[in-house]
Amino acid sequence: MNVELVVYDPNEDREISFGAYQFTHVGCAPMSERYVQSNDEYVLRCSCGLEIHFPRFGPAVDAIMETVIDEQPRDLEPDSFHSNLAEAIHVRVRGAA
Repeated sequence: MNVELVVYDPNEDREISFGAYQFTHVGCAPMSERYVQSNDEYVLRCSCGLEIHFPRFGPAVDAIMETVIDEQPRDLEPDSFHSNLAEAIHVRVRGAA
């Protein structure tokens, strides 16, 4: 399944912090985000059952942060995340098409 995520930084006037970002699974719902210290990874969950896991330090987090900074959409590298449903992930900021 191809997945599109919208990321929003509610703290635009403050220092960039990945943990503060809000994610929405396009066509579905806002996602919950949490950091799992034992695995050193972030986990995004949607009410539809979609789960996305990616290392705290890695190309997926880098790409998402770059998307927030320059507002340019990106496709996450396939080997930068693990998901129960997503084979490909496209990330964009809120308000961008």
